[in-house]
Amino acid sequence: MNRQRLTLLLGALLLGLIVVHDLLLILLTAGLFRERSNRDALEYARMNARPVAEAYDRYYHSGYYKFREQAGEVLRLNPDLLRMWLIDVNGTVLFDSREFSDTGGAPVPPEPLRPELASAVREMTLTCRSAAGTGGDAILDVVAPAIEEWGRHRYSVRYHIRHRPWGGGRSGLWLRLALAGALSLLLGAAAAALLAGRLAARGPRPGSGGDAQP
Repeated sequence: MNRQRLTLLLGALLLGLIVVHDLLLILLTAGLFRERSNRDALEYARMNARPVAEAYDRYYHSGYYKFREQAGEVLRLNPDLLRMWLIDVNGTVLFDSREFSDTGGAPVPPEPLRPELASAVREMTLTCRSAAGTGGDAILDVVAPAIEEWGRHRYSVRYHIRHRPWGGGRSGLWLRLALAGALSLLLGAAAAALLAGRLAARGPRPGSGGDAQP
């Protein structure tokens, strides 16, 4: 077997191993990535519910621009946040983040709450469900209670958070996989060429040739 053919065979074998490795990596890490992404979204919702409620109480009616500044900071903390509402336990929508973009600060006409959403707003624990966004993409619909001192519960904050897919553009996982695969392929091709060169340099073993006479 000549050196070129041996190099091609070893390179094809290495490429196959890399493909199998990447497929296994995808299968084993996709669930972990989704779990981590969801956990981060829920922690964000839980930690920021009370600050939003407190900013509303202090500034919405007496210092709107200060409220807008503080609520805007919460919005910017999560680039996957699509929309946020502040709702009281009676089901009244007090604030909708679209005020900051669609209406120039004017209140947005509230949408009627579905029975399951009205129930979630009254809950003392965080609730989360998967839903479809306006563009058909998957989102997390999260309702987090704003628990005040002594366990008082007057408000809840609802979030629509983009459900980041495994390997999405923001995560950069596909790019890292591609770079790792290309690097492995280059190193493997070099190793295959070196091994093929050594095997070819050895030549056939003495007495193993097909033309040898008894």
